[in-house]
Amino acid sequence: MRRRILCSAGALATTLGLAGCAPTLPTYTGADAGRAVIGIGAGPETRNFMLNLSYRRVGSEASGMFHFSQLSLAERPDYRDGVIRAELLAPGEYELYTYSATRYVGMTQTSFKPRQPFSIRFTIRPGETTYLGNYEAYHVTRPQLFGLLSQDVAIAWVVSSRITRDMALLSGRDTAVRLSPATDATPDPRKLGHPLLRATPP
Repeated sequence: MRRRILCSAGALATTLGLAGCAPTLPTYTGADAGRAVIGIGAGPETRNFMLNLSYRRVGSEASGMFHFSQLSLAERPDYRDGVIRAELLAPGEYELYTYSATRYVGMTQTSFKPRQPFSIRFTIRPGETTYLGNYEAYHVTRPQLFGLLSQDVAIAWVVSSRITRDMALLSGRDTAVRLSPATDATPDPRKLGHPLLRATPP
């Protein structure tokens, strides 16, 4: 296993919207690895964003990240405007705990992070797949100048289970997925108590 360090200094951290310097989870290649699967994308009116959902092992500072960029010409979306991500992880308890979103318009960039903390727990079991849900980003705006203009003030996520579609898309390019049982661990956003994790678009 190897451990990498990503710091805010440098082009990579700027691109990914990272802040500070934090250890990342080492790549796990053990025979007992489980798989975390997530859909991450953007709503119809959300454009020019780089989106990150971060996870970590419960009780650890080392973290990993599910990433989707609408700006990458090299990346082909798996569905309308999103991707299916899969990570091999050591068995144990994990949590989605923060996100970042950066919008680029010309030479201007605007970044968003949650002001209110959250924890979405999930369990990785040996040889099994845990589906975390589908997360669709929407920018939240506030009217300005008597309603003639609007300003982006936050990013909200619509959380839903699309396990049948997402797992089918993933298994089309990853044959190992077909061989492991999948557990739907999509949270009910109505029970999360977070204003930016929602069941419906803002």
